[in-house]
Amino acid sequence: MKKYLVFAEDGMPEFEEGLIAPDDPLNGVIYCWNNGVYPYVPKDYKYLYIAVGYAKERDSALVEVTDITFEPMIVKGIKARFFKDGNKLTMDPEGDLCIWQIVYHLGKVVCLHRK
Repeated sequence: MKKYLVFAEDGMPEFEEGLIAPDDPLNGVIYCWNNGVYPYVPKDYKYLYIAVGYAKERDSALVEVTDITFEPMIVKGIKARFFKDGNKLTMDPEGDLCIWQIVYHLGKVVCLHRK
């Protein structure tokens, strides 16, 4: 998660002011539902290096990132929300936790390398 989110020196993920209360018991939980608003700050990537396949020699590109957003993962047509009870996770459309996906909005291809 530290590859995708900004973390403070105290080890907690940084959050957008006004999107979650500092004293919210779920503040710091990266899976918090937070009324459908993801409160944490993504790392500000300007470019993504994208490669095709796993071969050593492969097509690749450096692509501009124009925006970064988050959306709930969809499983069988519903948002992946759940409750945690000890070590047990229970899927529930009213759960206070959610599996979030980071979405990179891409712009121009800066560099293209064909194998």
